[in-house]
Amino acid sequence: MKIMKRIIVLLRRKKNEKGSFTIEASLLFPIIFLALVAMIFFSIFVYQKVVLYYIASEVAERVAFHWDNSNKDPYTGAFSIEDRDPLYWRLTDDNILDILFNTNSEYKRTVNLSSDERSLPTADDVPLPTKKLYNIANIIPKGIEGKLTYKNNWIERKVTVELYSPIKLPLFLQTILGNKVTATASATITDPIEFIRNIDFVRKYSNALMDNKDTISEYFKGKKEKKKKK
Repeated sequence: MKIMKRIIVLLRRKKNEKGSFTIEASLLFPIIFLALVAMIFFSIFVYQKVVLYYIASEVAERVAFHWDNSNKDPYTGAFSIEDRDPLYWRLTDDNILDILFNTNSEYKRTVNLSSDERSLPTADDVPLPTKKLYNIANIIPKGIEGKLTYKNNWIERKVTVELYSPIKLPLFLQTILGNKVTATASATITDPIEFIRNIDFVRKYSNALMDNKDTISEYFKGKKEKKKKK
């Protein structure tokens, strides 16, 4: 009988669920709260990355658009007719001659940006491509670090913009996302006027060579005969 009474008491205690909700809530609430906080900070991180990518993309596009004339306004693109770059800057400052004659397979210029410094170096021998990069770098908001890179391998000219912005996150999220937002964007530089000019140059001198191919062949034959006589 005593055993049966104990079983009945235990069954009654089991049916009594007073306070169980409070215990379950106290166990689940911290997990739900941490998950909610993580979602909020992750949304902030994604938002900052999207904004930073938009800035990088805009800067890359502006550099590509302004590349043919370093005197263009970085915001509007306006310039006076008198303000132009030297006529043959593509051969000299852009190192096309070095690339064509295999002394350098690729021409590269990089501008590193600190969070608050955007001014152009005061040295007189600053290359024109570097000036072009610094000219557009002024539109990047203060507090953002990064670098602008220009590459020219004769076949393609490209500008790459890499930006970094610090962000404060909880410690448990910093181990996953880090404490810095990064974004990279690039744009290809097109120069239709120079392209048309080069095509006309090739057409003109190729026709001239074809019209004077007999004279040219005779000239080289004469050179060969002189070498044989020597």
